[in-house]
Amino acid sequence: MEKVAKYWKGEEGYETIYTDNAFCTYEYGDGEFYISNFYVEDRTNGKSYAFFNTVKEKAIALGATRLTANIHMNEANADSYTRKVMTQLKHGFKILKVDTDRITVIYELR
Repeated sequence: MEKVAKYWKGEEGYETIYTDNAFCTYEYGDGEFYISNFYVEDRTNGKSYAFFNTVKEKAIALGATRLTANIHMNEANADSYTRKVMTQLKHGFKILKVDTDRITVIYELR
């Protein structure tokens, strides 16, 4: 995953949190921790939620008061789009904005 971190930093300027089977790219500023990409290879047995907790801990350590993320819809993810939105809501995110091809969600840390 170190190569993934170097790629996202070089191409998009994002910082990366990663383990052997997961990564999250993010930007931080003005109390907002924006999650650009979140990927967990093995999502069984709560591993995805455990990695999400790692991301939350990093955000809190940086001084963030909220997490934000966009859930994009396109032809490649149309089948899993609803599942992704429902997963975010189930884990405490709230819908902040709805656009034609994207939903922006927010998670208050404090």
